[in-house]
Amino acid sequence: MGFTIHEQAAKKQMSWDVSRPQEVVPETLREGFSGTPGGGLPVKQIPFLEFPRVVYMHPNEPFETVEHRNDKFEVVSTDTIPTEHLTKTVNNETELKAAMKEGWVKEAYVPKAVPTRIGLYGPKKKIE
Repeated sequence: MGFTIHEQAAKKQMSWDVSRPQEVVPETLREGFSGTPGGGLPVKQIPFLEFPRVVYMHPNEPFETVEHRNDKFEVVSTDTIPTEHLTKTVNNETELKAAMKEGWVKEAYVPKAVPTRIGLYGPKKKIE
């Protein structure tokens, strides 16, 4: 649940101490409201809406190899980069169910770190 400044309460409080924590006040202020008990910034809750919602398509492979070419189309270098998810916005329950059947999910994809080359640095191993 998010919060935003309660403008009516802020006007009635006249001054507030921003070093104090935010204080939640009711949506409708009581008679004679003069400020929050601790003098903090008066805030109200923002209602949470289920839709529109973003759904995600996770990649099948954790990494992608990108080839860089020069003007003669020769491969100059390659990079291994983490893959990212695709996004889609759904506006109601029926669109959400259809997207879920297609393989979209509600949880975002967290990319994995690119593997490092083990043994590239440090003391050399003796070959026997």
